[in-house]
Amino acid sequence: MRKNIIFLLVFMPFLFTRCNVTDYVTHQYDQVKKENRTTLHVFLQYPEERYNSFYSSKKEFVKDVHQNGTVTYRVFDQLKMTPDSYPLSDTLYIILNNSLAWPIVMKQVSTSVFHNTQTQTEQVVKNDSTQATVVSGITQNEYKNIQFQYTLSPKQINALRNIGSVAFRYYAGPETITLKLPNSTLRKLKKLIATN
Repeated sequence: MRKNIIFLLVFMPFLFTRCNVTDYVTHQYDQVKKENRTTLHVFLQYPEERYNSFYSSKKEFVKDVHQNGTVTYRVFDQLKMTPDSYPLSDTLYIILNNSLAWPIVMKQVSTSVFHNTQTQTEQVVKNDSTQATVVSGITQNEYKNIQFQYTLSPKQINALRNIGSVAFRYYAGPETITLKLPNSTLRKLKKLIATN
């Protein structure tokens, strides 16, 4: 019993944190463009607002260091929403320290709807004592997948180096969807910016 309590006290915060966000960094050298690419992959599930049409978000912060020494920062964004959600506004806002908001125009926006059907089966015993597999239920999952990208300016990157919090605000009809980066992910983003 004591071991179970210790396990819960030690690992529960980790389990709840992992449920909300997953992030990791990858490195790649692009031989064709002759540039080093570092990507921070972030998966977020819970917006600050409740009861809206949002399912999840996957963000990829990409830092390209070109052969001539110039650096560009791009963000590839993907939102999963309910199929009946309102269309996203073409402008999102990056909110720094809960006060300063940068409008960002989305580029190359694409929207598609995915359908996923799963069948549940169970074994039943027939009158002659043999078993048969029957369909016990069907679950249909649908979601709208919205993908877009944008570039961060050098001024915006410089501001990100010293901020205490960053959030992303989207508008879909009457809904607002605000996704705040956890402190651990923000530290990784700052490290991505700081490294050469």
